[in-house]
Amino acid sequence: MTRKKIEIGDIFEVPTAIGNAYIQYMAEVNQVTLIRLLPGVYHEPVDLEKLVQQKERYICFVPLGIALRRKYIRKVGFSEVKKFKVPKYFRGVEKVCGEFKGWVITNIQNNEWRLVKKLTKKQKEYPPSGIWGIEFLIARIEKNWNPETWGDEGV
Repeated sequence: MTRKKIEIGDIFEVPTAIGNAYIQYMAEVNQVTLIRLLPGVYHEPVDLEKLVQQKERYICFVPLGIALRRKYIRKVGFSEVKKFKVPKYFRGVEKVCGEFKGWVITNIQNNEWRLVKKLTKKQKEYPPSGIWGIEFLIARIEKNWNPETWGDEGV
């Protein structure tokens, strides 16, 4: 069995219970693929060139190679990635025994992090940290999740 090579700029269709979503491979950071979730969920074929011109819903780390090999996604197109800069900061939730302790702000350029209790407006725009499995991404798509509405208690 030959492995399908993925390249920065590849566009993938992600079937969900509510329709097809689309993601684009944007960069590789520390051997993990960074994707952007393109806007919308569709039941009909979509014009990919128009779609990639739109602002993404969010970006996150997803192991695309695994998702492709397990047939959760399929490659449907390519669009050259221009002027994309990997964000310096990402954020995640710190919980101990299920209790919210704060937000972890991580500088991915030097792996330094700090814990904050409340996010600033700017920090609310930071993409989620960590590597999401494709099933987790699909669940987030189906719930219409986005970082800006990620709750103050980390849920």
